[in-house]
Amino acid sequence: MTKKEAARRAKQSEKARSAGRGPVPPPAPDHVLEYHECSHRLHCSLRTWARILAEGQGPPVIEISANRRGVFESDFYAWLATRRRYARGSVVPQPAAVEEAPKPKLPRGRPRKQLPAAAAE
Repeated sequence: MTKKEAARRAKQSEKARSAGRGPVPPPAPDHVLEYHECSHRLHCSLRTWARILAEGQGPPVIEISANRRGVFESDFYAWLATRRRYARGSVVPQPAAVEEAPKPKLPRGRPRKQLPAAAAE
């Protein structure tokens, strides 16, 4: 990478950080996030965020005023941590649990055509 290219990339990343697209700051326990801030941090639409809350799957909501609601930033990140899923094949840190017997594998695809009883003999 040339010096000119490195300078251009550094300038571009600094511009992105100043626009609020950089890394998320650590949560402040007393800061209240409004719905549009929560949806922005989740990279989803406002409607999707409202649907998550309506289904009762979101973090606890605070009523800021009669028509405004929000979420404590610490509650938001705690809820987000509970939704973490790991990729297949990765090492997942889990508490010690009782191992279950593996389920038998089912045959894949469509079952074979069964021959009539007279033709099978």
